Amino acid sequence: MAPATANRAGVKVRCSPHGEEETLVYHDAVEKKLVIDATRSVTDTASSPAFIDREPRAVEAGPFAVRDDETLKLRIFVDKSVVEVFANERQAVTRQIYRTRGDSLGVALFSTGGRAKVTKLSAWDVAASNPW
Repeated sequence: MAPATANRAGVKVRCSPHGEEETLVYHDAVEKKLVIDATRSVTDTASSPAFIDREPRAVEAGPFAVRDDETLKLRIFVDKSVVEVFANERQAVTRQIYRTRGDSLGVALFSTGGRAKVTKLSAWDVAASNPW
């Protein structure tokens, strides 16, 4: 992804059809961070196991700046409750999420504060590590 003029550019994962639940994975060019924003990952807080002993609505971030001579390359791994993000082979951020909707399976690209250009996009279904 070439961030171009965008302040934030990335991918929404575990999106419900109308965006009620979603987890944002993005590069923040202003703050120079790699971010997983789980503030909208849960809609039904009463039935979420995350609320038993901790607050899941949080943002995980690590320092990360895209150099002038490179594009943003995100590798994102999503399973039932974990999102792992690797950026340009230099930074990684992980966040546990607790989606409560069965239809939160979508993926979408986004940018805010400007434009971004996706130059390549690939996706794979990964086999279960324990199918039982």
